[in-house]
Amino acid sequence: MTSVTDRIDALERSFGPLDDPANPLGGAAFVAADTAGAMPPGAEAVLDAHGLNAEFVPAALGGRLRRMDELGRVLRPVFRRDASLGFGYGLNCFFAAAPVWTAGDEAQRRFIASLLLGGDRVAVARHGVAHGNDFVR
Repeated sequence: MTSVTDRIDALERSFGPLDDPANPLGGAAFVAADTAGAMPPGAEAVLDAHGLNAEFVPAALGGRLRRMDELGRVLRPVFRRDASLGFGYGLNCFFAAAPVWTAGDEAQRRFIASLLLGGDRVAVARHGVAHGNDFVR
């Protein structure tokens, strides 16, 4: 398994310089895409190429998730560019998988791990939107 620092550096290199106005995945491109209600072409492909979903799968199931602080560090380059990309591509999958990691049986864990590690996504059904998604209630 590559180190967290190596994975972060690889993501940064793939996205390119945030402050380069000519970078199709730089800050200006994300602002323009956000204004248009879109995602810059290629943004999700960067995350696919890096197998970002493996960050949401526990190492014991073949993924790279060992500690939550490491997950936060890996997601920082994504969120620094666009929170919608970070939530839409990333954290939604993690939020959907977390109950399976904590309370699912072994077959459920293996199934969700295989989906995520295969490049698929899983979704969470948000309840209580009017009440702030209080997951503890």
